[in-house]
Amino acid sequence: MVKDIEAKITEQGVATAKIASQNEEIIAALKSSATADQTAKVASLKAELKIARLELRTEKAEKQNAELRAEKEIASLKQQLSSATDSKKRPLN
Repeated sequence: MVKDIEAKITEQGVATAKIASQNEEIIAALKSSATADQTAKVASLKAELKIARLELRTEKAEKQNAELRAEKEIASLKQQLSSATDSKKRPLN
């Protein structure tokens, strides 16, 4: 009877050790999966940030181009005004 109980205890110990080992493998796999998911999420967020930065740069560049075109138009109009004013000042012969 004692030997049967000892055998069952040993059997139970082996089964418990196998379960513990399997649980450790499952936990490691879950952690690895979570890490992979987190890594993918971080990569996605970095990509979104890069896109947002590029869009901001594009908007800034477009604004600067618009300002430069406006300055060019203003300079052109000033030159036309100056030319018109100069031609009025010239005597008619």
